[in-house]
Amino acid sequence: HGHKTAEQIAGIPVLRTTFEAFAGPGPFQVIMMSQVLEHIADLDGWIQKAFAFLASGGILTIAVPHFNNIIRRLAGTRDPYITPPRHLQYFTRASFRALLLRHRFGPILIRGVSRLGPQTLFRRLPWLPRTRTAARWVRAIQDFPVKVFGAAGWPIMLHVYAVKPGGT
Repeated sequence: HGHKTAEQIAGIPVLRTTFEAFAGPGPFQVIMMSQVLEHIADLDGWIQKAFAFLASGGILTIAVPHFNNIIRRLAGTRDPYITPPRHLQYFTRASFRALLLRHRFGPILIRGVSRLGPQTLFRRLPWLPRTRTAARWVRAIQDFPVKVFGAAGWPIMLHVYAVKPGGT
C-alpha cells in the first residue's frame, strides 16, 4: 500500500525492488537511504552502487543513527541503537564523511538532528501506558534535553547530503 501512497504524493512511479536486486534504469537525480545503512553488511558496495546510479550533480540523501550521541554517552552499551545483529554499522560525522570521500562524493553536508518519537522511550520503559496522552507527556518531557544535547554536538541522528560531482 505504501508505494501507491508515495506515487500519489510524488506524482511519479515508485520502483518496487530491493537495492541489491536493482539493475536500472538510471541515472537518478536523487537517491534516498533513510534508516537503512546501519543494517547493511556491505556498506561500501551500497555507496558504490548509489554513486553509479546517480546522475552527475545528483544527490545522495541519507539518515542514520549518530553513534556519538548523548544516549550512547549516558547509556553506554545499553544504548538502544547498539543492537547487533540488527545494527551492523555505527556512524559519526567523521566516519561518514570519510566513507563518502572514499567513494568520490563531494560536496558533503552532514546535519545533526535530535528528536525522538515517544516509541523510543516506550520501548525502554514498557510499564508506561501507550496512550496519546502519555505520548504527549513523553514528547514534552524529552524534547528540551534532546534538543539541547543535539545543539551541543551530540545529536541523535545524522542527515547526510552528498553530491556526485559533474563529469564522473
